[in-house]
Amino acid sequence: MLGKLAKISKSPFRLIKSQYKKLKFNKSGNIGENCFFSCESNVLNTTGNKDSLQIGKKSNISARIHVHGNGMITIGEFAFIGGNSLIMGIDSITIGSHVIISNNVHIYDNNSHPISPSYRMAMSERGG
Repeated sequence: MLGKLAKISKSPFRLIKSQYKKLKFNKSGNIGENCFFSCESNVLNTTGNKDSLQIGKKSNISARIHVHGNGMITIGEFAFIGGNSLIMGIDSITIGSHVIISNNVHIYDNNSHPISPSYRMAMSERGG
């Protein structure tokens, strides 16, 4: 019985947090109608341009989505992106409609570190 009460008491909190996430995504990008954003989802758009993040209607997002620099992230309609996933764009990422992405997936459009072994050694010696 206690387990059922715990589930019921968490439910309104999760609903409120999900609505908060939806508002946050709407401030950061152009979001289609009837999208769902889980409590785990988060968005960071440092481009200063709301058009740099596009999510199509009826998509279900449980991922963290980050857009930086002149980046652009476009997610089609009816897309599903699972929990603990990360999409980070500095240039351009496009995910089509009706695409299902599992949990724990990371998608980047950049290398974010040097390729040259000598530069990588110098980077790790200075601590990042």
